[in-house]
Amino acid sequence: MATAKHAAKASGDGTKAKPWKLKTPLRAIDDLHAMLKAHGDWMPLGGADEQKPAADVTVEAWGTTA
Repeated sequence: MATAKHAAKASGDGTKAKPWKLKTPLRAIDDLHAMLKAHGDWMPLGGADEQKPAADVTVEAWGTTA
């Protein structure tokens, strides 16, 4: 059963009969694709500790500032 936390991001029960239907902003995927193309199709993902800023020129840094 979907929890209150998931209710805003998805509909459905999360079961096989009623799977979650995500409300993902699909434009973010297109924006990420365009950004990767502009950087030559590859850049580090990043992976900073939550208490540290993301390293420059990483997907993580782009995602937190985009």
